[in-house]
Amino acid sequence: MAEPEPGRELKRCAGCSTVLYCNKECQKAAWPQHRTFCQPAKARHNSTQAEGGPEAVHGPFSSMAVYVDALTYWRQSHYQAIQTIVKGHAVLEGGVEREASHPHKMLFFRLVLRDQGSAHSSRPRAPRNPALTFALKEHYFMPREFVAASCSSGDKTEDAETEALHQLSLQDPSYAGFIPVIFNVEGIEIQLSGYYPQFRPAKPVRMAQERKEQVVRAVLEFCQDSINGGFPLQVANSMVVPGKFVREEGKWEWKPSISDWESYCTGDEGNEALDATLERLDLPQSPSVMMSLVAAL
Repeated sequence: MAEPEPGRELKRCAGCSTVLYCNKECQKAAWPQHRTFCQPAKARHNSTQAEGGPEAVHGPFSSMAVYVDALTYWRQSHYQAIQTIVKGHAVLEGGVEREASHPHKMLFFRLVLRDQGSAHSSRPRAPRNPALTFALKEHYFMPREFVAASCSSGDKTEDAETEALHQLSLQDPSYAGFIPVIFNVEGIEIQLSGYYPQFRPAKPVRMAQERKEQVVRAVLEFCQDSINGGFPLQVANSMVVPGKFVREEGKWEWKPSISDWESYCTGDEGNEALDATLERLDLPQSPSVMMSLVAAL
């Protein structure tokens, strides 16, 4: 099956309304593998439409646009963790150079909606914290026959992402390619996609395979905990640190919850989830150093 061209308009499978294809030839070529996926999906699609009508498509959100915005803001809030998870999977799968230069797989993120109150509630309520709308349940590479679904209509950031990747390929010699990622929220039929750029490290770190796997898997756990534990990661003072989103003057702003890892002490109020993660993982070095190691693999 041919790989989809970035930015190309894809056609949705009429059977399951989930998987997208470049053209009829791609759809025919993928049918032997897609058959087992398509029929159950079609049954689920018909059932949810009969039972819930259009609302079943975007779950508890008042419209598809509201859902797309919520998922887009969530992705932006956790970009550092998501990017590191994508890089970690590429390293475990065979290396960034192989996985990103000609992507034959896509990374699947399964999410669940957190309970922040009903989106249909008639009572006034504060806007959702963008980092806490969803929780990350699992993440893994999908088989290559589903790579054609790496783009999804409805994701308004797609054109901007593909254009940004094109500019990277022209301007940054360290750019190795991209990993397509698809985000699926349980109970919501529409899946949204993203492209995560991968780079060749300036000073690659060499380590034994067993040690490499230990480091990467520990970092993957830490990043997932940062998403689900409410301490989203961002870069502050050239270091990846946890923080929180606070609402100021009508906007959600990320604020670091620690100044740096060297001076950080467990037991600080508000960092209970971070403390629990660090105690469970017992990392040999600070999370920032561990994430830097993964970036250099």
